[in-house]
Amino acid sequence: MDHKTAKDFEKKTGHVVQSGGLVKFLNTSPVKPKAAIVCVGIEQLYNTTVQLLNFGVKHILVEKPGGLLSSELEELRDSAISKNAKIFIAYNRQFYSSVMTAQDLIEQDGGVTSFNFELTEWCHVIEKLDKKPEVLS
Repeated sequence: MDHKTAKDFEKKTGHVVQSGGLVKFLNTSPVKPKAAIVCVGIEQLYNTTVQLLNFGVKHILVEKPGGLLSSELEELRDSAISKNAKIFIAYNRQFYSSVMTAQDLIEQDGGVTSFNFELTEWCHVIEKLDKKPEVLS
């Protein structure tokens, strides 16, 4: 977030912005949070999560897909295990009102006996987004 954007945000929300990036913030030795949510651009998911693990955060919720490469996910897994931390990759569909309503109806009806469902990523829309090829892949 650039200086002007940060100041505009502060003015509109009344919340103070710590600008300069995560590394700069962590170098101020803030109180270690019990948990963190990583919701940055896909290209920064891996590095941001590594920084938080190295800082000692033990519970991290990371936006999907968690990284660009399967090797990044494997490294995050291994790092989390070695640091006795837990990383969860977010799949926000479980919080869709339609999914929550279906869960309630299923429970009221006594449980699942069979089901059929379809979810789509709308590939025809996604492929037209202005994203780097490695992000789209």
